[in-house]
Amino acid sequence: MEKIKNEEAVARQTNDHDLTNKNGRPRWNSNNRRRHRTNLKHMQESAALNEQLKKLVAKNQVNLAEELLLSTLNDFQKGLSKSVRPDNHHFGIVITGWGRSGFADSPQRAEQLMNKMIECYRDGSRWLKPNKFVYSSVVNCWSVGVKGSAARAEELLRRMERVTGSPPNFVTYSTVIKAWAKEGRIEKAEELLITMESLYEQGNEETKPNTITYNLVLEAFAKSGKEGSAHKAEKLLKRMDDLFKNGNLDAKPDVKSYSNCIDAWAASNEMDAPQRAEELLRQIELQFLRGNTEMKPSVVTYGTVIKAWTRNKNPQRAEEILKRMEKAMVKPNSVCFYMIIVAWACSGEIGSAQRSELLLKRMQQMQEHGYKGVKTNNPDVKIYTAVIDAWVNSAEDGAPERAEELVNEVEISYQKGNTNMKPNIGLYNALLRANYLQNDVIAAARRADDIFEKLLALNQEGDLDVEPNHATYRTIVLIWSKIKTKDASNKMAYYKSMFQRHNAKYS
Repeated sequence: MEKIKNEEAVARQTNDHDLTNKNGRPRWNSNNRRRHRTNLKHMQESAALNEQLKKLVAKNQVNLAEELLLSTLNDFQKGLSKSVRPDNHHFGIVITGWGRSGFADSPQRAEQLMNKMIECYRDGSRWLKPNKFVYSSVVNCWSVGVKGSAARAEELLRRMERVTGSPPNFVTYSTVIKAWAKEGRIEKAEELLITMESLYEQGNEETKPNTITYNLVLEAFAKSGKEGSAHKAEKLLKRMDDLFKNGNLDAKPDVKSYSNCIDAWAASNEMDAPQRAEELLRQIELQFLRGNTEMKPSVVTYGTVIKAWTRNKNPQRAEEILKRMEKAMVKPNSVCFYMIIVAWACSGEIGSAQRSELLLKRMQQMQEHGYKGVKTNNPDVKIYTAVIDAWVNSAEDGAPERAEELVNEVEISYQKGNTNMKPNIGLYNALLRANYLQNDVIAAARRADDIFEKLLALNQEGDLDVEPNHATYRTIVLIWSKIKTKDASNKMAYYKSMFQRHNAKYS
């Protein structure tokens, strides 16, 4: 009996010696070497397929990438290739490529590829069961699609949850929220956010919403223009702030959070909308002054508050925000100036033309000192047109003459190469409106004729930006209607017939 035990021990030692070296590591016999070489070849060819797919996708040749992937899969299934076995990663590359391609049918193509994976999985290719990355990629494809795509994106999100057995992560949820927001379905975006919060409270860490997720919903409120959206946005902002103060660092409101909320108020028709927008700006400024450098208000933040006040027909308060902006060392852009100048022009108040001129002068000074070369700060033809309108609507003395000077400045600037100052029909229509204010009606009518002939000549030379439109003909007819002569009646008939030809051309 003892002899048998000794022989078994020797046999075990002999077998161990054959399979391992003295360090206990696998001995490289011929079978091991062969398996290693085969595995290495598989890895190398799989990596090569990876690179080929990535290169085709990078060139936006997603069709070719898909053809290569499916032909490789077909070869493997037929036993023609034992080396390259396409997997989730390979399919994920092509599906992501469809999402970035910009093609109209990219969502359908991405989903078809995922369905191919499911079909293969059910036929026995267990390694092709779509994972969360694949589902998320297809969801992303649908999220950037046409109207109606958000519903399909959410359907896939629910299907992903059923198939994988666990909820999608916050990235996938955020993608679908963005899709609903894009379609203006705020209630659906908010509903998904609440679902995320609920799942997180139940212990699912992957669904925890972060600042980006909350900002998507805030942005949806801002863009909706629906009644009550601003109140909902501010309520959500407060919820973020409360969560942050209670230790949820991922829900910390940032400048974009506040800016979205300000934007919601700026688009609101509530009586106190400008005041609410300005109060939120004050909160941002206060946080920045207390040392939170991440909360520095941007030109967009200030510009949105300016927009709120101009919509409220209060250019004076909007101008005070502009000064506050400059004091905070934030460079205003031409949009900020344009909104205030237009507000002054629409007000028709005494002195509004001069206020507009001062703003134009400020822009010119900025261009000359310290802001030169920054196109967003330079006056353009829209700014000059708005200043002319300020003169027209204020009906102050000297409006026609000042309008002529401003148009002359635009024309000279454009001739010197400033493309932002290219004259357009809006500019010349403003000049005609200023001409209507002339006391000398004969001179005004003749000047209107000159302007019209100039516009026709430029248009015939190929300048489509100065083609006379309805406002052009209407203003010229009104100018000639002040003169009660047969010649004036003939002129009015001429311009009316020209207008009819214009309408027939575009009917």
